[in-house]
Amino acid sequence: MSKFAEPMTRLIDELKKLPGIGSKTAQRLAFHILRSSDEDAEALAVSVREVKANLRLCSICNNITDVDPCVYCSSPTRNQRQVCVVEEPTNIAAIEKTKHFNGGYHVLRGGSDSGLPGATVETSRAQDHADCHGHSCGQRYRVRR
Repeated sequence: MSKFAEPMTRLIDELKKLPGIGSKTAQRLAFHILRSSDEDAEALAVSVREVKANLRLCSICNNITDVDPCVYCSSPTRNQRQVCVVEEPTNIAAIEKTKHFNGGYHVLRGGSDSGLPGATVETSRAQDHADCHGHSCGQRYRVRR
């Protein structure tokens, strides 16, 4: 990498930590931020701080939320006996866009291995989710990438 001023080098190094961002893209983003207005740069910084300060996992479904429980778990119009198990919170947006599912969700944390011998993430965490809603069983769906 070329020698840049220390603040620029630090910014590039931080941007490279983001998924899918290599050296060239990090440099382009850093120079874009440098050329942007003070207001735009500050808005970006504030947005990052607010995400870190205000978002957490829903105590019921593990979705990312700013209120607990999240809007899906607290909605009286959703069928909580149907639980769609998804790998990541981003999967929820894709399912909601279809307007064909009106149940609850359960977001897996930690990938496909639950760490429990003989149990899968689907059976361990999805069952925990169903138990949280007071149901011994419900319809469960799993979305794969």
